[in-house]
Amino acid sequence: AKQLYESVRSLGIDGIGQTTVEKFIDYLGVKNILDILTLEKEDIENLPDFGETSASNIIESINKVVKSVEDYKVLAALNIKNIGITLSKQILSNYTLLELMSLSTYELEQIPGLGVVRTDDIVRELANSESLLADLMELLTIKNTKDHIKPKLGNICFSGTFPKPKEVYKNLALEANYNVTESVTKDLTYLVSAGAATSKVTKAKQYRIPVLKIEEFLNLINK
Repeated sequence: AKQLYESVRSLGIDGIGQTTVEKFIDYLGVKNILDILTLEKEDIENLPDFGETSASNIIESINKVVKSVEDYKVLAALNIKNIGITLSKQILSNYTLLELMSLSTYELEQIPGLGVVRTDDIVRELANSESLLADLMELLTIKNTKDHIKPKLGNICFSGTFPKPKEVYKNLALEANYNVTESVTKDLTYLVSAGAATSKVTKAKQYRIPVLKIEEFLNLINK
């Protein structure tokens, strides 16, 4: 139930909590996110503690997502280990969902932010989710991230412990149209450092890559 609820959240379907998901599983035999997306109002209004109004609200939320949803939410909804919204955005700003289905492991490894371990997970899990993803792509009207993005402004890497969780800053960088990478290479545009002398900072200095404090990073993306 928890995993299925995570899928509901990733897709952004409002009004379905974990208890509701549990009822869908127990009473309606729901097994995956596709089953939830294809529920009928009659299915829901006959559940304990539900009525016509609450059923209508849920169906409305589901239909909203079916009519239009970003591709990275669909990828995140497959619940592949380590692939949340941030990384899904990163992957799908390089390839569409359709292209992703036929990517080689090597091509995936080249995407900033993906290492060998993660790539192996993705390839395996995508193969397992292939028919589910194909069905979702048929049912949903999906907006491709790749078609709507301007060329990237550069690559940013983060090093150290920051005031807020690192994911917050990674998302800010992605929204400002930077790639986020996990390692320091010669292609890096900026390293954002929390101040400690880490190996990443040393490497960045060797490559003459600008090292920014968090304030400088925030100024950069707010321009």
